[in-house]
Amino acid sequence: MADEGDFLEALIASERILRWMTALRSPSNGAAAKLHVLRELTEAIVGSAAYREQAQEEHLPQLLTSMLGKECHEELLEALSRALTAITRYEDSSGDGGLTCRKVDLGAGYSVNFKEGPLGDGLGAKVWDSAFNLCKCMLYEKTQAAFEGRRVLEIGAGVGICGLLAAQLGSTQVVLTDFLVPVLELLQSNADAQPVDGCDIKVCHLDWENEILLDATTEDEKAAIRQRLFAAKKQDIEHRGVVLDSSSGDEATSSSCEFDSDLERGEGDKWKHHLGKCERFEIILASDVLYEWPHSVMLPLVLKRRLAADGWACIANAMRDRRMFEALVANLRLQFEHVEVQEVPEQWRASGMGIVSEEATRRWYDGGYMLIHIRNSA
Repeated sequence: MADEGDFLEALIASERILRWMTALRSPSNGAAAKLHVLRELTEAIVGSAAYREQAQEEHLPQLLTSMLGKECHEELLEALSRALTAITRYEDSSGDGGLTCRKVDLGAGYSVNFKEGPLGDGLGAKVWDSAFNLCKCMLYEKTQAAFEGRRVLEIGAGVGICGLLAAQLGSTQVVLTDFLVPVLELLQSNADAQPVDGCDIKVCHLDWENEILLDATTEDEKAAIRQRLFAAKKQDIEHRGVVLDSSSGDEATSSSCEFDSDLERGEGDKWKHHLGKCERFEIILASDVLYEWPHSVMLPLVLKRRLAADGWACIANAMRDRRMFEALVANLRLQFEHVEVQEVPEQWRASGMGIVSEEATRRWYDGGYMLIHIRNSA
């Protein structure tokens, strides 16, 4: 039975949550201020049922989810994911770790069954609209037949719906890749639950930074690659209005290129499957793989290493940051002769099917949704 103390606690929780939500919405608050707010509210939600209940009452999860859809700041993305996970873990009473089962009809007689995890497991644990847009592209009548008998690689696969569709379209092998262990485990679960006769589906760990260093034969070559990544990371930070201290010289340059914790990198390295150094694929798929400036440098190099001669690739991405997207396209054109960019046609758009609402899509993806088509010359 609730007493006056419970009422007062709920009242205080409601007032604090509303104050935090106002701070998160305020355009005058920078990343540091919002990080402080997210840490406070996450601690409160973990420690008190009253805060968890009031978070739902005030629609805090919807605000956090909408912020995820437009945010590019790495630390803020992680803090938003932690806050959402703090809420959703207590919502989940099924004992399955917050997994959600979904079945989506993609059209043309094809559908996919998959599980999604909590955002705290990584952005890839949820399906974003770009993945559905890519599926629609794959089902275009002139594209469907291209998968028959092919080896397909999905980069940054997340829950793997594009790769799983490629398996249904007649591919002989589909390799689903991602970086974080919780996402790899989710990928493996989805692959195991939807076997396709005649197609070998495998889940592999792929570290983009390690990948682009594989062909560097000297320390000078490795240093040059790391310097490019550092320059991209510096641009990423300065783009957010933060000054990067470069006074510590080469040692800082090298360490600043480690974008993920050693623990995460080490755990991924222990995953049971990895791509062979010389493996190449006739088709490569990727959706929503551009969140930071270093991605615009690494992704074209990964594609160049893994795309077979006369192979083709398709990237579907939301236009969150026009300059970053244009940098990706420019770097792709340095690696490939044939690169074509198009806006996702109206009939292929899947706005609101993923984690971002249709309203949020209109407000934040000012450039809409884009497709990049790449063909590798022999």
